[in-house]
Amino acid sequence: MDREAIISSQEWELHKDVIYEFYINQDLKLKDVRQQMHDWFAFTASESQYKRKLKQWGFEKYQKQSRWQAIGRCLKQRRLDHTSADIRVGVRQLSPGKLQRGLRRHVLPSLQQSNHLVSRPLTPNGVCIRRALPNPNALSSSALPGFQLLERIRSMLLSHSGPSQHFTDAIEVSTVQGPGRVHTGSEDWQLATNPGPFPNVEVPYSIPDLFISRWRLLDGTTALAYRPSGLDHTPSDTTSSVLGDLIRLIIPDPRDKARLPRLLAVFPAHDSDHLPADLDSRLCTPGLVGNLALIGCVIYLCSNHLLEERKFDTIMESFLQTGNTFSLESFGRMESTSLRNFAECLLIYAAKNDRHDLLGILKRYGVDLDRPVHAYLPIRTALQEAIIHRNKAFCKILIEEGADVKTQQFQDSDEPYGQPPIELAATYLPETFRFILERTPEIDFNQFFPNVVCSGVDIDTVRGLLQRGADINTIDGSFRTALHYAIKNEDVVMVQFLLDHGAYTEGTSTEVLEKALVSIDDPTDFSSKEKVLLRVPTPLQQAVEVGSVEICEMLLKSGAEVNSTPFERSLRLLQDCEPYGRRHPDYTLPLSTDSLHSAKFDPLLHCLFPVLVFAAWECDVKMVKLLLHYGADVHQMSCGQWQSDALKAASWKGNIEVMSLLIDAGADINATLMGPKGRTALQCAAERGHTAATMFLLERGADINAPCAENGGRTALQAAAEGGHEQLVDILLRAGADVNACPAHVNGVTALAAAIDSKCDSLFWRVIEAGADPAIVESEGRVDYDSPFMIAIRNGSASIARTLLDLGLNINTPLSSGYSLAEQALLCLSRNAKEMLDLILEVGIFGDASVFTSALLQYVYVVVRQPYKTDYWVIQQLLDRGADTNLRRRHGESVLEEACKVGDLKLVRYLVQRGADVNLPAGPKYGFTALQAASFYGHIDVVEFLLGRGADVNAPAGGRYGLTALQAAAMQGCVRIAQLLIAAGADVGAPPSPYRSQTAIKGAAEFGRLDMVKLLLDNYQIKEGESLSDICAEAAEVARKECHWAIVDLLENYQRESNSSP
Repeated sequence: MDREAIISSQEWELHKDVIYEFYINQDLKLKDVRQQMHDWFAFTASESQYKRKLKQWGFEKYQKQSRWQAIGRCLKQRRLDHTSADIRVGVRQLSPGKLQRGLRRHVLPSLQQSNHLVSRPLTPNGVCIRRALPNPNALSSSALPGFQLLERIRSMLLSHSGPSQHFTDAIEVSTVQGPGRVHTGSEDWQLATNPGPFPNVEVPYSIPDLFISRWRLLDGTTALAYRPSGLDHTPSDTTSSVLGDLIRLIIPDPRDKARLPRLLAVFPAHDSDHLPADLDSRLCTPGLVGNLALIGCVIYLCSNHLLEERKFDTIMESFLQTGNTFSLESFGRMESTSLRNFAECLLIYAAKNDRHDLLGILKRYGVDLDRPVHAYLPIRTALQEAIIHRNKAFCKILIEEGADVKTQQFQDSDEPYGQPPIELAATYLPETFRFILERTPEIDFNQFFPNVVCSGVDIDTVRGLLQRGADINTIDGSFRTALHYAIKNEDVVMVQFLLDHGAYTEGTSTEVLEKALVSIDDPTDFSSKEKVLLRVPTPLQQAVEVGSVEICEMLLKSGAEVNSTPFERSLRLLQDCEPYGRRHPDYTLPLSTDSLHSAKFDPLLHCLFPVLVFAAWECDVKMVKLLLHYGADVHQMSCGQWQSDALKAASWKGNIEVMSLLIDAGADINATLMGPKGRTALQCAAERGHTAATMFLLERGADINAPCAENGGRTALQAAAEGGHEQLVDILLRAGADVNACPAHVNGVTALAAAIDSKCDSLFWRVIEAGADPAIVESEGRVDYDSPFMIAIRNGSASIARTLLDLGLNINTPLSSGYSLAEQALLCLSRNAKEMLDLILEVGIFGDASVFTSALLQYVYVVVRQPYKTDYWVIQQLLDRGADTNLRRRHGESVLEEACKVGDLKLVRYLVQRGADVNLPAGPKYGFTALQAASFYGHIDVVEFLLGRGADVNAPAGGRYGLTALQAAAMQGCVRIAQLLIAAGADVGAPPSPYRSQTAIKGAAEFGRLDMVKLLLDNYQIKEGESLSDICAEAAEVARKECHWAIVDLLENYQRESNSSP
């Protein structure tokens, strides 16, 4: 070995990572490194060659004085010493004794005294300094049920010894004569042979930072293949990469700056260390083992409620197409609690896709086929899912096995899942509905009379039910009557029959509603029912929706009210509902539509519209004529804040024929709606770019310069310019539109500002030529007004911004906000920020540094959420001019918090280096601390960095809806982050914020995080006056309400193991 061999630079580079592992991380002596490299890779180099190359690479085993001094400065700044610090050089941990000796020898007292001159000392390269973990046992994952199952599946994969074709990337060589290098796909692998049966390969050293994979060669020998890996490994984007597939399924946005760390954050600590190596191996995909590896991870994610329905369906569709049902059967023999959530997801998938062949497997899993499950939102049963997707065979099997068809499981579930199966069957599967009736003779036909009509039975059947005592006006669970369903089916004969036999033309009555509400005792149940009722259309509106003029005329002749909205009618019914008012006198009905909008309903809900407005919106000329003939009011507005009359609706759609009918019937062409974003008819047509409709309205006398609504309004010219409708802008200008008309009082824009915002240069110059004044930077009394210059800066349009300056715009003009225009423009930095900032600094005059702080907060807030790259030069310039990194925005977010939310570790490091406080308290309303933000959004690398910088793991939840770091990780299911936090001393039982009721355990139980619940229980420090059984019972009640049955079982049967952390 002493003879110097000729070794190329390429060969040295190929072995560089292994040499680093042996020499630095494993701390082997150089002679032992040489021996290992010779034995394993037949790599022969002399000691002098090694020394020269180690020096060239900078592989230093013994720390220099400068590095010790830098470590000493960092420890002093973080208030750590050799006993409370965990210091690693590479992956090698320095013992407390070695750390103490190094500091004593190299860090002089005089140097320590000067440390106050360095506000944020830089950590030396290759050194990791963090606070020692007070509870390292929390990093153990062996007791977590999801992890246990994942390990069993992994061991099953490693022990698999089937035919070699299962390993699709097996190396096609007849033998391996000594060590060598293999190229597979686009990657280089180094092989070290070791005879023996697969997979019994002995690895002499643990090499955690290398991608190790055992390959079976076609000649029966085995090989150890390796290439660099670890958390910094970026999986390829090829479809054969299991890890790549998994990342794209969990975090599909390729612009996400922290996809792999976010994925790893949800896997336990022990598992995440080798997750990339397990999943990214080409030898396992796309064959059997690759599928099993992916399904193993899917089972884990399902057990912790971390996989969306669409993504699960995508995986199972691919998996089952290859005939892998036998693999699912083998999983069923494992008898693990973690399989339950996966089985529930599989049950919903089977019901949705009519895979009744999976029912036998699901039974062996022990799944209750009739139980409501929270596989995804909304909560549902398998029968409901099968009915909605019209899978008759699947429904028949479940019904024959005794599935409950009548019970309405969850009244507050989104429609249609809020209805019992029998009502759903009447709508989606009439044949199944009739099958239910045949098998269930005891069904109350009066209760389900509307559903009988919905299923499409003939008139003789309906007549027979009425003769047996059925109430023609009874309502189902969604407050609809038989008349509603007959209209929905467009069954003209049935509608006439029901009307002739006494059906209410308004749908229901107070008396019928009282019977439906009399059994409700809980105001929250009533609230959910109330929201359903307020959205039910009247029969007349139902007829307008289906577009049946004949049925509409029948209803109007029978006395249907033409000028009321369903919302107003439902409110009148609720106000007259005596039983509920008597039993719950303290409950106040909402008498406006604000509750609908605050509940995030569609603002264009049909229930808010009079029938004439809706018909105009649908551009149904015959229907409009009919309604006008029966006295529909052309001036009637829709309810709520999104006001509209029929003419505005027709103008929005640009239908000239309907517009003409309405104007001839007396509609006010210049009426202005003063609600949010209110428009005249002309402004509606201009905003939508309807040139012909705009010209028609102008011909009929529309005011081209009608003032706009105070909140978000636009004149016709402003609306056309904002939409980029260049031809329409030209027509309006020629017709005399005021190019400098005042903008709206709130959120307004001038025509020039709108033209700039449209990003159409020719439109900008057309407005300038028409006399637009760039000097109008503020209108008296206006708030939230964006001037043309500010919009140009926000859009990153340097040419337009300079043009405005050339036209005489003075950006040092003071504004009512207290800032100048230049200072206000700083708050608009976004695209092309460097050039924009240069321009502003070139001509702007600035007062104190507060504006730079505001600019920094706003820039980071905007840019971290955008696909374009963060410009650190801009941040540096703002900081150099006095921006304070420790102030917050209006709603409580700090600049460091924003960087932590998106997981931009580079930006987080830079901000901390520039003085950002990692323990800045959470904002008073919605803010997080930096650690809480990183924990909530699942950025494990940022969490580790912040913990290393002394972030407080027990910082209290801030504001009204804040969370502690552990509560945030618990709700989001980030198990590894929770382990790190608990190991660092986080209090599992920390109280929630004032407006939240969830502790960490309750939050994890509510969101279905099985492993998280187990981890938190194992590490719960019981306080005085508490009992673990009470804690489990409270959390079990939360889980039961959400139908997380696996968690309910865990909590009801939990007993702390003797070796648990507390």
